[in-house]
Amino acid sequence: MKSISGSISSNSNEKSSASSFLPIDESIRKASLYFLVSSLVWLIFASACALISSIKAISPMFLSSYEILTYGRVEGMFRVSLLMGWCCNSIYALAFWLMARLSNVNLGNGKLLLISGFIWNISVTISIIGVMFGDSTGFNWFDYPEYTGVAYLFSYTFIGVWGLVAFKTKKNKYSYASQWYIIGSLLWFPWILAIGQFFLNWYPLRGIMQSIVHTWYVSNIFYLWLCPMALAMCYYLIPKLTNSTIQSYHLSSLALWTFVIFSSWASLTPLIGGPIPVWLTTTSIVFSISLLLPIFIYSKSLIGTCLCNIKKFNSKMPLKFIAFGSVLFITAILVKILLSIRSF
Repeated sequence: MKSISGSISSNSNEKSSASSFLPIDESIRKASLYFLVSSLVWLIFASACALISSIKAISPMFLSSYEILTYGRVEGMFRVSLLMGWCCNSIYALAFWLMARLSNVNLGNGKLLLISGFIWNISVTISIIGVMFGDSTGFNWFDYPEYTGVAYLFSYTFIGVWGLVAFKTKKNKYSYASQWYIIGSLLWFPWILAIGQFFLNWYPLRGIMQSIVHTWYVSNIFYLWLCPMALAMCYYLIPKLTNSTIQSYHLSSLALWTFVIFSSWASLTPLIGGPIPVWLTTTSIVFSISLLLPIFIYSKSLIGTCLCNIKKFNSKMPLKFIAFGSVLFITAILVKILLSIRSF
């Protein structure tokens, strides 16, 4: 009887907690749904482009009679649709929903987000068409044409401001780790995008400096834009699904700042052995190895919390996906550390 009453009270608490978020979820529902549907559409398109480019890699005559479907153009369309279409739209959808919930605010400017999202996806479409007709920049993960860069920055201005306003007007006197990662990403992304546009498109650098800026751009898009948003979701969903607190939560701020600083400075390790100053690659190697500190904290906080709640882990499928993604993220960083060692 005690276990039954406990489960009933637990279910009632979950229902009351969910009902308290209904007005907040409703205020952001249309914008989040729009970005989520857009991301799925771009994911399907990116998957189709990836399939065509993979077939052409082993069978060059496949669709060879169509100029717009050459390997280089299809590969460029794949990267643009995956990064600017799938990744960015899904990030916006999840970040808005999560920021509104954690800030406990009901902001009535969903129409502005919808307009900004429409401009963003129009920019992605124009980028795809531009790459299709040969206007690609030639830089991996920076393939979109020069004339779409301003549109990306313009639409993102309203998107990023919404997140900052939601955090500024939060009703809680405290903030969560997930909010730190979201705010950081929202501020870092336009900085990375603007530097890439400035030095690779508008006033392109020459020689090896071009490779340095491009490598820095690609690395920071991954480590300062995609990863923090994913970590924000992990810090929110893991305690929700396990109904427990994150282990070593007091170290989350240390993990955030060490990961951001070390990963940004470690961005030039792919250029080891290239014709660039040795001190640049040596500095990147040092900071790459230093990533062991935040990775240890993430392992203890995220994976450790899942393992300490093994019953919930075995019974909840979403938790398995999140834990598996966390393991792959940590594995990817460890591989990066190994590949930054010259002898290895």
